[in-house]
Amino acid sequence: MRMGPDRTEYLIGEGDGTLDVTVNLNTPSAREVSARYGLQPVSASAGTDYEDINGVLTFAPGVTAQSFTISVIDDSIAEERETAKITLDVPM
Repeated sequence: MRMGPDRTEYLIGEGDGTLDVTVNLNTPSAREVSARYGLQPVSASAGTDYEDINGVLTFAPGVTAQSFTISVIDDSIAEERETAKITLDVPM
């Protein structure tokens, strides 16, 4: 499983609003596959810099791509680059 078209890092500004993240299965599955996702703060803070998220992506049989959206909060304060880590559990 991988995120986006071989993406491991995304860059988004506070004024951009949202970031759509696509998760791809390496190969299609004959059965339903699910994976939990979330966002872990590194130097950015949930509720201040981005809306806290977590959920489950469910891939129907044969489906290889699912997406989720991260909402970025624009606090209009000039700041250094802040980061958060997308977490993705192994398929269930």
